[in-house]
Order: sequence, then structure tokens, then C-alpha cells
Amino acid sequence: MDDENAEKMKRKYASAYTDSKDIDENLKYSIDEDRQVDSKTFIEIVEARLEEIIKNVWYQVPSEYTDKLLGGFIITGGVSNMKNIEKAFKQHTGVCLLYTSPSPRDRTR
Repeated sequence: MDDENAEKMKRKYASAYTDSKDIDENLKYSIDEDRQVDSKTFIEIVEARLEEIIKNVWYQVPSEYTDKLLGGFIITGGVSNMKNIEKAFKQHTGVCLLYTSPSPRDRTR
């Protein structure tokens, strides 16, 4: 899959966290006119990549500060637009997102 199609799919379908009970085993997402991917496979790929990114962010926090992040994380950029990013950060770090930019109320989804 080329970068352009991957980006379109991410923007259209991706969620940083999906509860297993919400996964439709029969749903397929269109990649282009000729190809599709199972939603479960797509979700697994997206969530694995997000987990990798979140764990990298957590690794960058010096150990003496991990218990002092009372205000949580502030994230910006494209990932801040991703559906359920707050849940994913909480799940993988135990720390809440204080703020995302743009804020959740500004998201178009």
C-alpha cells in the first residue's frame, strides 16, 4: 500500500483504541478500487503502531518524573486528531492526556 492510501485510510477509519467487542469480524475497508483489508487486521496494525509510538514517548520521560506527571501529557500534531487517543495513552502509560491540539471538541469526527 502506498503512503497516500495509508494516510487516507488512517484519517477515515483509524482509532487509537478499539474495544474488542466493537470489532466487526465481517467488515472490510477499501484500500482502493480493487483491494480491501479486513477491519480487524487494519485495527491490529494501527493499534500496534500507536502502541509503539506511545511506548517511545513514555521511554523518553526520565524515570524520576514518571510519578510526577500529575497533569498528564500534552500532544499536538496529527495523532492528536485520532479517535480514542486519550484511551490509548491511558492504557499504555497509566497517565491521562491533559490536552490535545486541536482539542477534542475541534475534531471533525
